[in-house]
Amino acid sequence: LAETVLDVYADVTRSFSADDHRHYKFTPRTVTEWIQALNRYDVGAVDLLEALYYEAGRTFRDRLVGADAVNKFDSLIANVFRKHWRKDGL
Repeated sequence: LAETVLDVYADVTRSFSADDHRHYKFTPRTVTEWIQALNRYDVGAVDLLEALYYEAGRTFRDRLVGADAVNKFDSLIANVFRKHWRKDGL
């Protein structure tokens, strides 16, 4: 699970820079916010991977500007989840 989080963070920071848009400044604190958002879930009742995927969208995707950036993020996160969990379309 930790490798998934770190890979998403690494790919996002590599793909989206504050040079493009000032609010694209993603830091380790952003990862903390992402993980803390999981505290709202009852992990016994919700698929943890689906929650992690959804909250990644809320944390990173919602800050992106334009359809191209959103599509790039969607592809990026799908590739990471496919690599670690062999899951498509969460």
